[in-house]
Amino acid sequence: MSCATEEDVKEYFKVEEQERLKQEQAAWSWDHMMNRMGDLERREAAGRGERRTRTRRNLRRRRLLH
Repeated sequence: MSCATEEDVKEYFKVEEQERLKQEQAAWSWDHMMNRMGDLERREAAGRGERRTRTRRNLRRRRLLH
């Protein structure tokens, strides 16, 4: 059975910390992306409502003109 040196222990904890940071950043990116998707969906929904209103107005105007 071999004994770990102090350098081995430091390297182990360094790698563990790097892995922890990677996981933390990946989780943050996921949360950030989900928030952005929600914002985009809300903007699209608001835009669709605006387009419908404009279309109805245009149809009413055309009926008045014809």
